Amino acid sequence: MAKREDGTPWWADFPEPKSIAARVDPEDVFRLLQDQQVAQGRHRDFLLVDEGIKRVVFYCGSSLGRGPRCAAWLQDYVNEAGGDLKSEVMVGGVRGWVQAYGGGMMDGYDEKAWRQER
Repeated sequence: MAKREDGTPWWADFPEPKSIAARVDPEDVFRLLQDQQVAQGRHRDFLLVDEGIKRVVFYCGSSLGRGPRCAAWLQDYVNEAGGDLKSEVMVGGVRGWVQAYGGGMMDGYDEKAWRQER
């Protein structure tokens, strides 16, 4: 168990969780990763996270509502808890991305969904 210099566990300054996280067996995670490799073009519906993440980038359609709000909530929590994670918002959201890069690097991109009506 990782401990700080004073001997207390690293999580001592964090509030007790209110929820109990569902548990997933390693073979289920392995299957998720395998399925992702096989089904290219399919939307990814999971995120596997370990320590060492330093940046979280939020976005929404235009990054004027949900994205900034969620990013700010996470940054509030990190600031209060004393972490070094940086919570950011992608300027312009998905619309800005599509304007700059089209569907480049977007899973399941549908050009019709992002066409700007004139």
